[in-house]
Amino acid sequence: MSILYLGKFFPKRLVENLVYDSKGKMGMSNHNFEMSIIDGLCQQNHLEIKCISVPSVYSYPYNNRRLYTPKESYYYKNVYVSSIGFCNLPIVKEVWSTIVLLFQLIKHFYTFKDSRINVVVNTPNDLILGALQVAKLFTRKEVTQTVIIPDIPSLVTLMGKQKFFKNLVLKYRNRIAM
Repeated sequence: MSILYLGKFFPKRLVENLVYDSKGKMGMSNHNFEMSIIDGLCQQNHLEIKCISVPSVYSYPYNNRRLYTPKESYYYKNVYVSSIGFCNLPIVKEVWSTIVLLFQLIKHFYTFKDSRINVVVNTPNDLILGALQVAKLFTRKEVTQTVIIPDIPSLVTLMGKQKFFKNLVLKYRNRIAM
């Protein structure tokens, strides 16, 4: 069986610039959690493992100095990691990263040698799960998914004060996630 890990961890170059680019404190707990999962997967030498990251960064210009987050590909230990690039504007970021993720998923499905692929998704949202469902239509391989939910979405999004429109979007996403 092959494993495709899909998460929101920060790729190597982005971690180096994160403190400078962000206007405020970035939480690293989810990144550290995901890197622990990837470290555990790296110990499984009998599996073919790849990772895709859709980095969760603040939007430009209010909370981030960077308009574009570049894509990145590298090997972390024995695992191939690809991070998608996207325009960092609100709403545009969501749509763009979903489309790019869809094409990345299709590409990775075809590069796996095994006919069975388990996609492990950490902290999913409706756009990531939507891209995964559409990508599954474009492959003849048997694709299963495992979802990791470290926090209850409705509790996390209600912790801070949000603007009116963002609050509506988050409530909609929470209903879908539950």
